[in-house]
Amino acid sequence: MVGKARSWDAAGLATVGCLGLLGVRRRLETSCPPSSPRVPRRLEGTRCIVTGASSGMGAEVAWAFVEAGADEVVMACRSLERCHAQRAQLFRRCAQEAMAGEASGRAAQQRAARRRQCSEMQRKMVCKVLDLTSAKSIQSFVKDSEKTMLDRPLILVNNAGVMTDEGHVVSSHSTVDLQLRTNHYGHFMLTQMLLPNMDPASIVVVMASRAHRQGSLSLENAGRVPDVEQDAGNQKREKLPGGPVFRLLNGLGLGWYARYARSKLCNVLFAAELRRQYPDGPLSVAISPGLVNTGIFRAVPEPLGHVLRWFADKSFQTPQEGARHILAAISAAQEAHGERSEKDFPLYWHCSKPEVPSKAAMDQELAAALWRSSEVAVKKVL
Repeated sequence: MVGKARSWDAAGLATVGCLGLLGVRRRLETSCPPSSPRVPRRLEGTRCIVTGASSGMGAEVAWAFVEAGADEVVMACRSLERCHAQRAQLFRRCAQEAMAGEASGRAAQQRAARRRQCSEMQRKMVCKVLDLTSAKSIQSFVKDSEKTMLDRPLILVNNAGVMTDEGHVVSSHSTVDLQLRTNHYGHFMLTQMLLPNMDPASIVVVMASRAHRQGSLSLENAGRVPDVEQDAGNQKREKLPGGPVFRLLNGLGLGWYARYARSKLCNVLFAAELRRQYPDGPLSVAISPGLVNTGIFRAVPEPLGHVLRWFADKSFQTPQEGARHILAAISAAQEAHGERSEKDFPLYWHCSKPEVPSKAAMDQELAAALWRSSEVAVKKVL
């Protein structure tokens, strides 16, 4: 496929539906129980950046950061219009909750104080443009961010992600998977450029998924850019087999999901190698929030799209619930920093609890090779 997205086909839709059913079954089996509300420790003196914060979990995490007292929370989004609309919506929700106290007899003075607090929190949320598929956009964002990063910790939440069958044309004979480009390469470049100005007490969050367990990675064809792999050198070329679901999807010709799983495997490998490359900080962690209703079925055509979206509305976690799992892991990471135990801090968290990631995700040689390959790839595909 060169430069043309393949539409959702019947087998693809059925597979996504089956994966959803499988995920709900697992959730009902308590693999992803609802997390109790938990916000990070007080964040005065801390700056936060959340990518993909114009909706869903990203917006909820950004709001939790300002509630915890962060000096500034940057909502890094492709669309400023959507970002500003989400920021205003979060303020309205906060103000409405403050007014709800009237029925319980809270004094008018207290309600007014809470509304002022909502307004102050909104003021600390700053919308900035960031297109993770554009090197120029990433460079511009980092240049602007460096001015306010010095001498204070940063919490970077690499939250933005896509699930799609689209490819980006690199040349007349090759494409790079948009999922790999957005989910891994863009965040890799962003994080690398921010690292020189990061305080050792900073935290880097990489959004992962249990889908990484179906991921398989062979760097000789990662991203479908042959010349990139030729330049990277010293690569591990043997293919790491995925599980039964991975083989089933490939057998059905549903390589788009296999590529999504590969991008999620790259996320965990990146977090692991980042920790090895920077043992004194920042502390990196890969977080899987479980199945969350963030519009994953928005591209599915009708009438099946309506059915699947209804199913997600009824069965998946809400963005607020999913965000709690992210915040729980960040809170634990903050505690590890405080206790100087970050070297033993679990790398991968799923639904508020540490888990051992897949065998491929723990492959140190593969993680190092991916890092080297990514350094070359971002210069050619972004």
